[in-house]
Amino acid sequence: MRTVKVKKTELIDELTANKAKHEKNVSLALTGYKADVVKKLEKKIEAVKNGKLITQVYFDIPENHAKDYDRALKQLDMSVDNEIELTDQEFQQYVMDEWGWKQQFLSSNSGYIATASLGL
Repeated sequence: MRTVKVKKTELIDELTANKAKHEKNVSLALTGYKADVVKKLEKKIEAVKNGKLITQVYFDIPENHAKDYDRALKQLDMSVDNEIELTDQEFQQYVMDEWGWKQQFLSSNSGYIATASLGL
C-alpha cells in the first residue's frame, strides 16, 4: 500500500501520544545525562586533587526531536481536510513512531534512560 487515508483527529491523537512518549524518554535521558556528568566530573576532580593529570571528558547530549512532532501537528492543525492521505513513510513515522532518527535516538540515549530509571 503506497498511501492510506486516515481521520485527522485520530492522526492527531496518535502523534500527540507518540510525542508524549518521546518527551518522557528525553526527560529521563536528561536526568541520566546530568547524573552521569556529575559522577564522571567528580571522579576527574578527585583525580586532579590527588595530583593526576586527566584527559578530556566527552558527553553525548540527549537528542530531542519534539520539533518533528510539533511540525506534523501544526500541519494537521492548519489542514482544512477531515481526512489526511499519508504515504507509507509518513504512516510509519506519525502512527508507528518509526522515524529515520529513532534508532540513533534509542542507542545514544538508552544508557542515560537506564541510569535515570535505576536512580543512579
